[in-house]
Amino acid sequence: MNPVLFTPAYLAQCYSANYAEAKLKFKQLSCETPDIVRYDEFVYPQTGPEAEELLTGVSWFGDTDAPCVLVLQSATHGVEGFAGSAIQLDTMRTLTRKDLPDGVAILYIHVLNPHGFAWLRRVNEDGIDLNRNFVDFEQPLPENDGYARLADKILP
Repeated sequence: MNPVLFTPAYLAQCYSANYAEAKLKFKQLSCETPDIVRYDEFVYPQTGPEAEELLTGVSWFGDTDAPCVLVLQSATHGVEGFAGSAIQLDTMRTLTRKDLPDGVAILYIHVLNPHGFAWLRRVNEDGIDLNRNFVDFEQPLPENDGYARLADKILP
């Protein structure tokens, strides 16, 4: 274990105070890291609480033709993005290509739910928990009288 990684200065490089800072750190590190061979952004039509642009950043680390890919995503439950983003940034800072086994690459998906991260919510802009709501909308929706009574309290 490298004790340098646990200094306040190092932790400040990985942890962010808000979504906008995390997004910027991920993009900058993706563009500066030699083993990141591609960076893309997927922009959302909604904006954050400070009218900031919301997006999901995606970086590819390692050989572009690797047959095995480790996917590291963050912020499925948006508000959990603080920790997930920090883990991704730490990994990008400490790993090199030689640390990967032959034939393995890493796909970083930074902030799967940017709305939830920016607005400090578990759900996306439609009030959907991306990790819990598995509804087949082609079928009639199930009735849930209990939810109907609580809906205004849960989602004000």
